[in-house]
Amino acid sequence: MGWQGYAACSALFAALVAVLAKAGMKDVDSNTAVALRTTVVLAMAWGIVAFRGTGGTPLSAISGRSIVFLALSGAATGLSWLFYFRALDLGEASRVAPVDKLSVVLTTLFAAAFLGETLTAGKVAGVALIAAGALVLLKADPPEKAAAPGASAEAPAEDSGGRAGGGRRPPDARKADISPSGRRPFRP
Repeated sequence: MGWQGYAACSALFAALVAVLAKAGMKDVDSNTAVALRTTVVLAMAWGIVAFRGTGGTPLSAISGRSIVFLALSGAATGLSWLFYFRALDLGEASRVAPVDKLSVVLTTLFAAAFLGETLTAGKVAGVALIAAGALVLLKADPPEKAAAPGASAEAPAEDSGGRAGGGRRPPDARKADISPSGRRPFRP
């Protein structure tokens, strides 16, 4: 899967975060809700580290339903971050981010479908503009294709890490990316 697929998966899971959190916050203050979501993200992150190896509201008052939705929201957060950072590893930030922001479009649609929120003309126009903007940015010429006609073919610039191509590593460099423990880092 290319960066576009990872960025699209990130947008999907990021959209679920807001909807699941909202559904789970019926009887929970926002600080406790964030703490519960973050606990799930932390558990996922430490689970991946253990598996792959690299170096307000009283809790008793929270309903089981809220805990389930907040846990699902936390899982969606973790998946979104994993896909987003993988997309960033493979693609340009200026092209990955607009695709990730399609989560605004998906959140609006999911909120209408699952939370009963009203879709107004303004919301529809706004999400249509966001979707159109993301598509325009996605289709924009990448820097290597945007060179002026007649420009000489020079070696790609190096990024701050000394990698050619402005941060994109060749596939063989990814294979050599091994942690001090001798295991490869998690890549979704």
